[in-house]
Amino acid sequence: MAAQAQRKINIGGGLSWGRPGWDVLDGQAGVYREPWQHHGKVWNTRLPSGVYDVVYTSHTLEHVPHFKIEQSMAEINRIMRPGGLLRISVPDLEKAARAYLEKDKSYFCNEDTIHPADHLGFGSMFMNQVISPGHQTLAFDSALEPLGSYAHTYNYDFEMLRILLEKWGFGDVVHSAYRESSLEELREPYAIEHAGTRYEVTDPHARTLTKTTRDFRFVGFDNKPAISLYVEARKVREAPYSLKAEFPYNRNARLDVEHAWKLKALALRLASRAVDALHEAYRGLKRLAGQA
Repeated sequence: MAAQAQRKINIGGGLSWGRPGWDVLDGQAGVYREPWQHHGKVWNTRLPSGVYDVVYTSHTLEHVPHFKIEQSMAEINRIMRPGGLLRISVPDLEKAARAYLEKDKSYFCNEDTIHPADHLGFGSMFMNQVISPGHQTLAFDSALEPLGSYAHTYNYDFEMLRILLEKWGFGDVVHSAYRESSLEELREPYAIEHAGTRYEVTDPHARTLTKTTRDFRFVGFDNKPAISLYVEARKVREAPYSLKAEFPYNRNARLDVEHAWKLKALALRLASRAVDALHEAYRGLKRLAGQA
């Protein structure tokens, strides 16, 4: 009997990432045309249980609010087969803390840093790695007044990830390094591919291509070695999620367990979808008017 092909998934890879034999899961809005492209959240993938032998996730978990990180770990465990390999890459809190203490501006303003925030000195550069502006997580006050939105909401060092992984069914946790995965395929660096040519992600021409054409794709894996932490682990047991199993710290101030806030959140979602539909209809009418 032929050996069963391994199933592999890149969580948070984006719609522009692709590799033969791999699935991708992402939470961004867009058109998921391919059967291997899945729309979902790290803590609610909506994928079947026990199907993946390899899970890779790069610079995604720092975007997950700490309220949801334990559920995310349990969800990754759920979709994996026993013995499956998980490789995680995130910004390294320890590296950032050391650079802050040593006043190492080159760390915070290198080619791996998208938006260095030096407006308040080294403190703001450090905090921008931990909590940064973006569009993934919205912030409201208790009166539902919008305050802003975030990209990064948390940061990790190796010890933090080891504790989370071991709690949620993983073992053999290893502090890895850039392109030093135990799986040879995962040693291929992150890159941009266009018209049969592969470019480094820092290549100015390739970066221009990502803004001027859709005929490109991201390929490969490890990225941003100067600021990243790399961790590998194996699934050693099942670890079904339950809110009661979470650390008390992560349960504190959770709003998704309060009925009043659930109703408010539902109302906001419905209103948001209605506004999106009206806006799309308006854009459609404008296009038709322009063609007339």
